[in-house]
Amino acid sequence: MLRNVERENAASLGIGMFAQMYHDRIPWIAPVSFGIGVRGDGPATFYLGPAFRFGRFASVTAGVAIGPVAALPAGVIENQPVSDTNSLSDLASRTARAWYMGVTYAFASLH
Repeated sequence: MLRNVERENAASLGIGMFAQMYHDRIPWIAPVSFGIGVRGDGPATFYLGPAFRFGRFASVTAGVAIGPVAALPAGVIENQPVSDTNSLSDLASRTARAWYMGVTYAFASLH
Protein backbone atom coordinates (compact mmCIF):
# COMPACT_ATOMS: atom_id res chain seq x y z
CA MET A 1 0.00 0.00 0.00
CA LEU A 2 1.71 3.14 -1.23
CA ARG A 3 0.44 6.62 -0.48
CA ASN A 4 0.27 8.91 -3.52
CA VAL A 5 0.65 12.35 -1.94
CA GLU A 6 0.40 14.15 -5.30
CA ARG A 7 -3.19 12.89 -5.73
CA GLU A 8 -4.40 14.05 -2.30
CA ASN A 9 -6.56 17.14 -1.94
CA ALA A 10 -4.94 20.07 -0.17
CA ALA A 11 -8.35 21.49 0.76
CA SER A 12 -11.98 20.48 0.62
CA LEU A 13 -15.02 22.70 0.25
CA GLY A 14 -17.88 22.69 2.68
CA ILE A 15 -20.25 24.89 4.59
CA GLY A 16 -20.18 25.86 8.24
CA MET A 17 -22.08 27.79 10.85
CA PHE A 18 -20.72 29.43 13.99
CA ALA A 19 -22.43 30.68 17.12
CA GLN A 20 -20.55 33.12 19.33
CA MET A 21 -21.23 34.25 22.88
CA TYR A 22 -20.00 37.67 24.00
CA HIS A 23 -20.89 40.41 26.48
CA ASP A 24 -22.05 43.88 25.42
CA ARG A 25 -19.34 45.52 27.56
CA ILE A 26 -16.55 43.73 25.64
CA PRO A 27 -18.05 43.17 22.18
CA TRP A 28 -14.73 42.60 20.36
CA ILE A 29 -14.03 39.31 22.18
CA ALA A 30 -16.22 36.22 22.03
CA PRO A 31 -14.71 33.84 24.60
CA VAL A 32 -16.93 30.99 23.38
CA SER A 33 -17.27 30.29 19.67
CA PHE A 34 -18.83 27.00 18.54
CA GLY A 35 -19.12 25.86 14.94
CA ILE A 36 -20.39 22.96 12.87
CA GLY A 37 -18.97 22.31 9.41
CA VAL A 38 -20.17 19.83 6.78
CA ARG A 39 -18.08 18.73 3.79
CA GLY A 40 -19.39 17.39 0.52
CA ASP A 41 -19.10 13.75 1.64
CA GLY A 42 -21.32 14.35 4.66
CA PRO A 43 -19.48 13.97 7.98
CA ALA A 44 -19.75 16.90 10.40
CA THR A 45 -16.76 18.54 12.06
CA PHE A 46 -17.14 20.51 15.30
CA TYR A 47 -15.11 23.65 16.05
CA LEU A 48 -14.54 25.19 19.49
CA GLY A 49 -12.45 28.19 20.47
CA PRO A 50 -12.48 31.94 21.17
CA ALA A 51 -12.99 34.65 18.56
CA PHE A 52 -12.03 38.28 17.98
CA ARG A 53 -14.95 40.23 16.57
CA PHE A 54 -14.65 43.09 14.07
CA GLY A 55 -17.97 44.87 14.28
CA ARG A 56 -21.29 43.01 14.15
CA PHE A 57 -20.58 40.80 11.16
CA ALA A 58 -16.92 39.72 10.88
CA SER A 59 -14.67 37.75 13.24
CA VAL A 60 -11.49 35.70 13.37
CA THR A 61 -11.70 32.51 15.38
CA ALA A 62 -9.21 29.77 16.24
CA GLY A 63 -9.20 26.65 18.37
CA VAL A 64 -9.64 22.90 18.09
CA ALA A 65 -11.58 21.01 15.40
CA ILE A 66 -12.92 17.52 16.14
CA GLY A 67 -14.27 15.26 13.41
CA PRO A 68 -14.02 11.98 11.52
CA VAL A 69 -11.11 11.04 9.23
CA ALA A 70 -10.55 7.93 7.12
CA ALA A 71 -8.44 5.26 8.83
CA LEU A 72 -6.61 2.20 7.54
CA PRO A 73 -7.92 -1.18 8.74
CA ALA A 74 -6.11 -2.97 11.57
CA GLY A 75 -2.92 -4.63 10.36
CA VAL A 76 -2.52 -2.45 7.25
CA ILE A 77 0.57 -0.27 7.41
CA GLU A 78 1.59 2.42 4.96
CA ASN A 79 4.44 1.38 2.59
CA GLN A 80 3.94 -2.32 3.44
CA PRO A 81 2.42 -5.03 1.20
CA VAL A 82 -1.32 -5.69 1.61
CA SER A 83 -2.44 -9.33 1.79
CA ASP A 84 -6.09 -8.61 0.90
CA THR A 85 -6.70 -5.79 -1.61
CA ASN A 86 -10.40 -5.71 -0.69
CA SER A 87 -9.50 -4.45 2.79
CA LEU A 88 -8.92 -0.97 1.29
CA SER A 89 -12.25 -0.72 -0.53
CA ASP A 90 -14.26 0.38 2.51
CA LEU A 91 -12.18 2.43 4.92
CA ALA A 92 -13.36 2.93 8.46
CA SER A 93 -13.26 6.31 10.18
CA ARG A 94 -11.87 7.51 13.46
CA THR A 95 -12.26 10.75 15.38
CA ALA A 96 -9.30 13.13 15.14
CA ARG A 97 -8.42 16.53 16.57
CA ALA A 98 -6.68 19.35 14.74
CA TRP A 99 -6.06 23.07 15.17
CA TYR A 100 -8.02 25.49 13.02
CA MET A 101 -8.16 29.18 12.27
CA GLY A 102 -11.01 30.78 10.39
CA VAL A 103 -12.49 34.03 9.24
CA THR A 104 -16.26 34.28 9.55
CA TYR A 105 -18.76 36.72 8.13
CA ALA A 106 -22.38 36.85 9.29
CA PHE A 107 -25.00 36.84 6.56
CA ALA A 108 -27.85 36.71 9.08
CA SER A 109 -28.16 37.83 12.68
CA LEU A 110 -30.60 37.26 15.53
CA HIS A 111 -29.63 40.59 17.06
